[in-house]
Amino acid sequence: MQVAAIIARVGGLTLGALALAGAAFAQDSIPAGSVVRVKAVGKADAFFKQRKGIVGLVCGVEDPGLDPQSKKFYGGSMTCGEAGNFYFYQVAVELGDFGLDFETLTGRTLEASREPTLDSPWPVGARVRVRDVSADDSYHKDRAGIIGLDCTVKDSALSDAGEGWFSGQVQCDNGTGYYFYQVGVDAPGTVSAAVPTGALPAAAAESPFPAGKMVKVLDIGAADALYPTRTALVGRTCSVVEAPLVATGEGFYAGRLFCDDGKSYQGFMLKVGAP
Repeated sequence: MQVAAIIARVGGLTLGALALAGAAFAQDSIPAGSVVRVKAVGKADAFFKQRKGIVGLVCGVEDPGLDPQSKKFYGGSMTCGEAGNFYFYQVAVELGDFGLDFETLTGRTLEASREPTLDSPWPVGARVRVRDVSADDSYHKDRAGIIGLDCTVKDSALSDAGEGWFSGQVQCDNGTGYYFYQVGVDAPGTVSAAVPTGALPAAAAESPFPAGKMVKVLDIGAADALYPTRTALVGRTCSVVEAPLVATGEGFYAGRLFCDDGKSYQGFMLKVGAP
């Protein structure tokens, strides 16, 4: 792309920003430390429904930078001042001199952001099992299908997000990557299911449905993500897999099942009984 075209597109850039913009577009990526403004959020992005409050935000690009996902969209982590951190899968941005720098937007220098998080219990490469997803997280609506997944911590250590929550990027064994704002995790092998605040998960030995037990699906709660397909699942004989089912109240249980249709299901509000 010609320098004149870049100037016409992004307006009054400083010389330093102009050089950065030229390098970013030449490499077809946007490096960490860049300052960008959000132009659009793609329909496939987890933050698409919140796009009205996101478009127009000025953000600092976090490590390892924004990678192109298409001719229009990038993917990666950005911190947008008081709006907080976002991990986008489809975001369109523009580089420019917006009167803000990376340190102002993120509260730290780029060098400091690259220092290892020594106090995190979940470093890069750690294996975790999702226990719960906060109501403030963009993936909360999908939690029934996420709770119980085994995942690997990616890019950087999970950081403390307060009240037992962590934030960061993970790649799960179902082939999907997630960037969580507030997620609860345990080590794999731990009983992983959402329970009401203040309640304690039942011990594995106390569950009437341990891993390996055969059960029949009797009902699915309306709040479960599986509810729309309940007619295809209710009545099936299934095996409890990975961990015991954990009570979630009113006769419902959460956990993972492998059923006689050859498919696995992660449920949050399942009623089961003897086959």
